[in-house]
Amino acid sequence: MSKLVLLAQIVNMAFFLTSMYAVVARKARLLISLLIWGMAFGNFCAYAGGLLWVPVKIVLIGVSLYCLVWSSTFARDLKRFVPIFTGAAVILLFSLTAMFLLPPEVSVAASGGQAFRPILHTYHYLSYLAVLPVCLAAFPNARSIALFLNQYLLACAFSSVVALGQLAAYALGLPFLPILRIGGRTSTVAAFSSDAGSKVLRLYALAGEPKQLAILLCPAVLACIVLAATGTPAERKRMRLLLVLIAPVFLMTFSTGAVFAALIAVAALAMMVGARMSKVATSIVLGLGVVAVVTALIVPFLMTSQVDFFDLLHERTVGRIMAERHERFELMILSFLWEEKPAGLVAGLGPGMYAYHIPGVFGFGGMGVAQINSGWIQLIVDLGLIGTLSIVFAIAHLLSVSAAQLRAQTAGGERGRAIHACLIAGLIAAACVNLGTFSLYSLALWFGVLSTSYLRLQVAQPQGQALHPAMPPGSYVRG
Repeated sequence: MSKLVLLAQIVNMAFFLTSMYAVVARKARLLISLLIWGMAFGNFCAYAGGLLWVPVKIVLIGVSLYCLVWSSTFARDLKRFVPIFTGAAVILLFSLTAMFLLPPEVSVAASGGQAFRPILHTYHYLSYLAVLPVCLAAFPNARSIALFLNQYLLACAFSSVVALGQLAAYALGLPFLPILRIGGRTSTVAAFSSDAGSKVLRLYALAGEPKQLAILLCPAVLACIVLAATGTPAERKRMRLLLVLIAPVFLMTFSTGAVFAALIAVAALAMMVGARMSKVATSIVLGLGVVAVVTALIVPFLMTSQVDFFDLLHERTVGRIMAERHERFELMILSFLWEEKPAGLVAGLGPGMYAYHIPGVFGFGGMGVAQINSGWIQLIVDLGLIGTLSIVFAIAHLLSVSAAQLRAQTAGGERGRAIHACLIAGLIAAACVNLGTFSLYSLALWFGVLSTSYLRLQVAQPQGQALHPAMPPGSYVRG
């Protein structure tokens, strides 16, 4: 057993024990914090019982147990979200029914002992759904939501510093912590070759794959842009420095889906916050300009030969999509559903069942199952267009009412609106990142936090209270 494998087992055990402590001690906020830090430590994976374990999966076990054990303590808040839970139950039952009505092409016996796969994936969806009740328990007031943002930005800053350490190691020709894979295999670097012949290294810190680091950082980029336009001069300076730290690292993950997601999310945020937050709009423009310059200065250290950064970014985004559009596994699956199983496109094949319908999916690349990288396409394949569009509607509705709440807010002033805009930005970013890479756990987290914030403000505003009554002016980012 290698030292890295042993370290991964220790890290996962630490997350498990801490999660169980949070359940026993009824510390919902600790579980949410562990979920954030689990994203930051995604490289420490362990293979046991035929399953791949990472910190986020382990924490979600604690989240699920918390809902089962302590549901009575937040039952009153849950009543406000009965339509969401009822809709989720109907979608899952509908998908499971479709699973039995649509016979697979590959027999379960020939699938390499993966007969429990649908059960496992159904549990995954239920664990994502369980994040919302835990958020309701974790954030009883606005100040607790402020502490969540502090924890999240701290985790992003930590990961960015580690990533810059990785960059320094590359520049000095020193080794960095390799990416741990199933079976104890490792990859010493994450890289791709540009059209110009240069080998370009990608940053991943302790998150594992570069795209996992991008999932963590993308909402932080938008949150920093919003907070950099508000607060005291000292706070604005801190947020701008944090943006300059986080955003270049985010870009240097060279995650195609995440970069596109950030661009879409920035545009969506600009429309959501409205003209009343002119400082935020100005911050977006200035922030993007500064980030582009800083990244262009740093990125040459990741190349074996000099390539223009903006040409490289174009190649990694638009160029890559155009080059691989006919080879993407996700498009192959959608084409299969459209041509062979249109009923599955509408109703879904069932949680995780796509592997039984398409020959060659099991044993893909010599091991495991070919993974769908897009979280939204995964939802279409599992739950069908009916289930996926229902989820899209729920997210769009929450964003719509939260944006209306943001624009109508008078108590708390511009700063209060910026705080709420941060949470809107986080959900927009998470939803957009889910387009290009599987990040349903991040989407569930930001949906839960924004839903809780909306509920708390809805209760406070009719009474004429300030947007964040528990927090004195200028205290938000300090918690």
